[in-house]
Amino acid sequence: MKMRAWVLLALALGVSEARGATRVVEPPRVQEDGGDSVVVAEGIHAIFSDIELGLAQGNPAMFSDHLASQLYVSIPGEQGAYYSSSQAFYLLEEFLQRTRLPEFRFATMEDGPGTPFASGAVSGTRGRAQVYVSLSRAGQRWVISKISIY
Repeated sequence: MKMRAWVLLALALGVSEARGATRVVEPPRVQEDGGDSVVVAEGIHAIFSDIELGLAQGNPAMFSDHLASQLYVSIPGEQGAYYSSSQAFYLLEEFLQRTRLPEFRFATMEDGPGTPFASGAVSGTRGRAQVYVSLSRAGQRWVISKISIY
């Protein structure tokens, strides 16, 4: 019965609406009773899944809806700094055009209280890349607050 309630809640909130090639997932509102921690974790995992797909396909548009208005970006060839979501998008787009991360998958995901994060490594013809992403709350949604690729 409890699972049915979560499915109905997810449908009512439009948790998985699709827009073109980008999957948009709005995480449900957090209630004080802590009863929706599983649903929140699913929303966080959906964001990390969008990032994995976007990095593997070289398409930051697949996760650009999740970028914070200001986020820290550190990628090879650019100074690590805080950028607007638009600037971060173009930096990532340019980086992914010249550096492919095929079959990228996060090896570690932490969705507990505090700061959710994920990290993983990928090896390619040009060497190995380590990726670290963390999320933070912006109102009622989770957003990407840091992306480091080194």
